[in-house]
Amino acid sequence: MLDFAMFNNQHVLIGFYFLLGIPLLGLWGYMLDQVRKNKTSDDSEGCIFSILFAPYITPIAYLLMSVKNRDIKGIIVSAITIGLIVFAFAIGIQAKALGK
Repeated sequence: MLDFAMFNNQHVLIGFYFLLGIPLLGLWGYMLDQVRKNKTSDDSEGCIFSILFAPYITPIAYLLMSVKNRDIKGIIVSAITIGLIVFAFAIGIQAKALGK
């Protein structure tokens, strides 16, 4: 079990997020590339939604694409990515609660 008290030190928390962010950025880029490669139409390339908000929903879009294609590897990768993002938010919330 994690000892959340160690995250009271802000430097440890920033280092933890940095180390967690490096593989997450790689996974995120891979998933975004796969989603854009499998996109059938290019009509949304100039759309403001596609430019600003699509990268944020990439893990969910990749999960839906993998379920549709019955790709077990894709389902596992997107589930791990979503789980790590939720874990990072939980650590941040818990560290903030302990810091009060």
